[in-house]
Amino acid sequence: MRSTLLQYRLAILVTLTLLLFSDALAQKPSETAKLKPVAVPTVAPRPEDVSTLDGIMKAFYETISGTAGQPRQWGRDRTLGFAQKVKNGAR
Repeated sequence: MRSTLLQYRLAILVTLTLLLFSDALAQKPSETAKLKPVAVPTVAPRPEDVSTLDGIMKAFYETISGTAGQPRQWGRDRTLGFAQKVKNGAR
């Protein structure tokens, strides 16, 4: 009984501590102000990217992968979303 009460009190203490300090762990507005929007070029879909579901998945991983500082292929990524909608019958 005593150990259960101790565990209950410890759980409440941990929860209250997390609630009190969660604001300190949140991202500050000054950090987000440094981010700048990225221009996304309009590109035509590559046939090998959109002809099969495997092609779409392969291209998706290629568009979002890369080393730090390497620009991502957001225009190519945009074409993959459209291709998937067409395959699913959405207009």
